[in-house]
Amino acid sequence: MPLSIWVYGSGHHEGVDFESHWETLEWLREHGFRTNPFAERFDSIEDVAAACQRLEPAAPSSTTRSTGL
Repeated sequence: MPLSIWVYGSGHHEGVDFESHWETLEWLREHGFRTNPFAERFDSIEDVAAACQRLEPAAPSSTTRSTGL
């Protein structure tokens, strides 16, 4: 199986200055590097919290009985 990676950052580049990590990811994509296709950019901590809540597995309902497994 061939090597497959997602790139998240880069070392120092003369003449290249990124204001944010998102800009770094954009630059990497523009230069042919594979980045995580699920990466998202949020504008507020509230947006981050909402995204985290969407990713959490659903909690068992109070009527669900545990099997002890």
